[in-house]
Amino acid sequence: MMQRFCYCFIVVVLIVFVGCSTQKQISEKQKPDWITKQLSDKDYYQGVGYALKEKKSTTHYDVAKTMALKNLAEEISVDISSSTIHISYENDLSLKDDFTSVIESRVNSSLEGYEIADTYENSHEYWVLYRLSKQKYASIQTQKRTKAIELSVSHFLEAEKYQKDFDVRNAIIFYAKSLDDLKAYFNETITVEVNNQKINLISESYNRIYRILSDIEIVAKNKSVDCKVGYKVDSEQLACEVIFQGKKIKNFPVVAFSSENAQQQKLNSDANGIVQTSLLVKSQKSVETFEFSVDKTTLLLQSATDFAIRKWLQKIPTTKTTILLKISKPSISISSVEKNIGIVQKDNVLKAKLEQLLLANGYNIVSKNADFEVFISSDTKGQIQTKGIFTTLLNAQFRIKNLRNGAIVEAQNLTTKGTQLSYKVAGEKAYEEATRQIESRLFSSFINAFLKTE
Repeated sequence: MMQRFCYCFIVVVLIVFVGCSTQKQISEKQKPDWITKQLSDKDYYQGVGYALKEKKSTTHYDVAKTMALKNLAEEISVDISSSTIHISYENDLSLKDDFTSVIESRVNSSLEGYEIADTYENSHEYWVLYRLSKQKYASIQTQKRTKAIELSVSHFLEAEKYQKDFDVRNAIIFYAKSLDDLKAYFNETITVEVNNQKINLISESYNRIYRILSDIEIVAKNKSVDCKVGYKVDSEQLACEVIFQGKKIKNFPVVAFSSENAQQQKLNSDANGIVQTSLLVKSQKSVETFEFSVDKTTLLLQSATDFAIRKWLQKIPTTKTTILLKISKPSISISSVEKNIGIVQKDNVLKAKLEQLLLANGYNIVSKNADFEVFISSDTKGQIQTKGIFTTLLNAQFRIKNLRNGAIVEAQNLTTKGTQLSYKVAGEKAYEEATRQIESRLFSSFINAFLKTE
């Protein structure tokens, strides 16, 4: 009896095992149609996601969901219409890519109300099907679009008020805000009624900015300025006026640029529409330029617009004005007392060398009314005599004085040696070496001293 029972139990277990195995094989093979066939539904956007399973992990759920929603978003197609925004992408494909990314991000951010339609899994993989009602998506998009248009119109009307009051800075900022509000809809034509007129809101906001920037004039008070190395060009000379439709504009951002140092200054026009600045001239060139132009970067950053919008608006041409800086070198007077073994020399070789170098570098040598005075004091002294060879030591002091304020701007000491058959001739050799040292070592510091005018 017991033997017969064991036999029956084994038969039952085998039947169950085979049945489960067969069912598992059937389940493994029978994947749903939404996995094996192309999806198409007139009422829903759909997306399929897939992930391999890992032991003791549930990450496959998140991976499959991410893929499914990405595929769902890709099913919602958008196109950019360049004619809608009146901009050519032919020469700037990167700009088109920027706008495409902005518009496509609208799709991804609008994925609300989606749901799981089905799932499938086996021992090693997991599949999920998400869907989003086309009607629900359209409703959400309509609500967001309506809010964006309302905000854009509000900014547009505010910009109009500023423009009428000749506050062109804020007019540009708020027209740019109006564009920024609609950046996700640049593939559409947004037509609204403003002041009893129908307008294309995107085009009109852009065109208003374009016309304002085109009508702004920046007029320099001087076409050229005479200046001198080491001295400041004062603010009365480096000045311009900001004018819009014949009226001077206050609080308008202007950028000043000097060709000498390639640096920019961010400035604003004062209550009288005037922009002023100063410049310490250090250039060794005879001519430099100083430029005033519209500071579009500041304007657009203050409007908090998207990077793609700023990049687009930066391309609008604007006016600028240039002042020619005619640069002269400071005038120098040189005096010296040069001795050799205590005897005053007539040829003054150190003075002559310095004059030669200064003249070659465009400096004026004068006897009076100089900007700087260079005084040289030098003498030699016999040192040692060895087997008929004499060594002489030269000590020379150079002092540079700014005659405008009396300040000593440079003081240098120079020591050289000379050897010859007498102390006197050795001293002459020491002077020859000193002239070489002036050219190779000291002259550059003298040039820097002539910049110390303050």
